[in-house]
Amino acid sequence: MASGLAGIGIEDTSGDRQRPIRGFDEAVNRVRSAVDAAKGRIVVTGRTDNFIQGRPDLDDTIRRLTAFAEADADVLHAPFPPDRDALVAIVTAVAPTPVNVLVSPADKVLTVPDLQKIEVRRISLGPLFYANAMGALEHATNALVAGDLATATTGMSFDGIGALLAGSQ
Repeated sequence: MASGLAGIGIEDTSGDRQRPIRGFDEAVNRVRSAVDAAKGRIVVTGRTDNFIQGRPDLDDTIRRLTAFAEADADVLHAPFPPDRDALVAIVTAVAPTPVNVLVSPADKVLTVPDLQKIEVRRISLGPLFYANAMGALEHATNALVAGDLATATTGMSFDGIGALLAGSQ
């Protein structure tokens, strides 16, 4: 079976607490360099982390995403827009370049049909499957501590796990 890299995300986060977001030109040049190196063989996502880094500047977010689109990024991403209106503004401003959303805006979880209506083209779950699994583990642990073995041991059957891992479910 052949395998390889399917895609990469180029973020504008700097790792510097004093200057958490890279300068505009540097961020755009990083995306452009990734697009040039990818040569159309992998998907390049241009991502701005303004909202994650406590910079709720929608205009700057749109400016960055628009520049990433002009640098030929395949997909654009700005995790945790503050609300549905901001998400609509982002999608509208960068169309026709596809926009990825990390589940939905920070103000509430939208449904898949809601996101489709906004014309979001890709939905990421980030760490939410992990968080869900940890919640189930916490529930089972609390049940075990309380002496409730039935609840603590309820879950997917071994056959179900095997089928899932085999890809037959």
